[in-house]
Amino acid sequence: MQVATSLETKRPRAKRKKMPRHPVERRAYRFAMDVSHAESQVLFGVVDRCFEIRNTLVAERQAERQLNRGLREAGLPVAYLDRAAQQVRVAELQRADVRYQGIHSQVLQDIARRIDEGTKRWLESLKHKGERKVSPPGLLERKDYTSFTFPQCGGSIGIWGGRVHLSKLGSIKLIQHRKYRGTPKTLTIRFEEGQWWAILVCTLQGREIYRNPAEVEHLSDVGGDPGLKALLTLSDGETFDPPKALKDALVTLRHEQRDLSRKFEAREHLYESEAARRKAAGEPSQPPLRDIPYSNRLRAQIRRVAILHTKVARVREYHHCKLACILDRSYRKVAVEEHGVTFMLRNRRLARAAADRGIAAMKNWIGSKLGDRLIKTPNRRAGIGGNSQTCLCDAPAPKGLGDREHVCLACGLVAPRDVVSSNIVMQIAFGRNLLRHVKEVVCNTVAGQVIERRGGTKGRAQRVSAESGRAIDVASEVPLKRQPSSSLKTSNTRGGKPTREAKSARINGRPLLLDEAQSLVSGPAADGKLRPSGR
Repeated sequence: MQVATSLETKRPRAKRKKMPRHPVERRAYRFAMDVSHAESQVLFGVVDRCFEIRNTLVAERQAERQLNRGLREAGLPVAYLDRAAQQVRVAELQRADVRYQGIHSQVLQDIARRIDEGTKRWLESLKHKGERKVSPPGLLERKDYTSFTFPQCGGSIGIWGGRVHLSKLGSIKLIQHRKYRGTPKTLTIRFEEGQWWAILVCTLQGREIYRNPAEVEHLSDVGGDPGLKALLTLSDGETFDPPKALKDALVTLRHEQRDLSRKFEAREHLYESEAARRKAAGEPSQPPLRDIPYSNRLRAQIRRVAILHTKVARVREYHHCKLACILDRSYRKVAVEEHGVTFMLRNRRLARAAADRGIAAMKNWIGSKLGDRLIKTPNRRAGIGGNSQTCLCDAPAPKGLGDREHVCLACGLVAPRDVVSSNIVMQIAFGRNLLRHVKEVVCNTVAGQVIERRGGTKGRAQRVSAESGRAIDVASEVPLKRQPSSSLKTSNTRGGKPTREAKSARINGRPLLLDEAQSLVSGPAADGKLRPSGR
């Protein structure tokens, strides 16, 4: 009775308050795995089984689309495979084959999910004609399939204690060079750059990654123009031009890749000669060339070329990360011109330079570091034109790719084209630019009037030519009169002939004596005036 009374008098629990949801970001942490030969063979076996499942599911989708095409032409109803149906198919394959039973079921189910997402992207692209062409998932070769993913972490899957723990595969030693932050979500095992990597994807709140807006409130805004001449040019004139990793390593790469090509050609020649011998002798034909394992020398050469390419990629990634950190601590907001790089990669003269710069990767690094502080700006103004072909005064300023100087015939502005483009980007994003006073003053000038300009002109006075409309330095047209010097030091002409006796400090071909030189410098002349030395 007393217990019932105590329960009746107990206060009811307060209603839970809904807390505001903070933006969640995803971050991937990549750790190198220290695997033995036996562990590497086990991981390669898992990749082989996943590759078989993947191609099986893709082949079924292709056959189903072909069948539905015939049914549609006959006027019969059609049905398509979806993610749930293929996941059921994966479970059937795993129960039927013993080789698949040693792999975690979620790893195989994730293969069906990725195929379904690729198919949805293809179907979505068909609705929007004129955009980038997207193909449905197709059959892959074994060399192009290098990873498998655990879609959930926890329990026996994750990273702790310096080891990566994989369900049904055991734990493998890990080179955990840093601590990961956030909640682990997925774990991917990938063979890349000649070694195995564990990629852990975690979710974090945005306030744990990005700087507090109050910390950067005192900093200034800036606009940026990415390019090939300099990786990034800012509106304040600062440029970031990191070393071109591919260009620096091109000599060594050409030598090693030429050696690799010769080894592949020798392999094909030996295969063809062996096939001809077998055919002449009436022996059964040998397996396809792709099924024949590589020789030890060929494997070693492939490893050398891979090491060089890996070094190039890491040098480029290091400088992209360094640039993102500099922008993060130096500016409040950064506006970067947004444009694709496909047109550069399709140009045979620009493809290598564009690939070496990695403009898209640089933008990803900056966005990952700045977050909302990165303002993506279009590369053209509506009704005006492209940023690189117009001026701050909205007048057209056409120029070729090799023209690095911006010259506006309307306002007379002459400056580096990248600086002008970055200021246009800043104008679009923030409504102001660092050359605003130039725009306001220069646009009201007429031919022959002296103006002031800033930026690429270093504050020199200029006037607008009446003939060409170009800005001309006034200082370059006015001769400067050198002030006389009283020094007795003779100049070293290195064998040159003297022009005047006073300049060379000689009289009748002989050097002046000390008394004669002093009287020439400070003594009175016949007209009563002091004559300085020729210098």
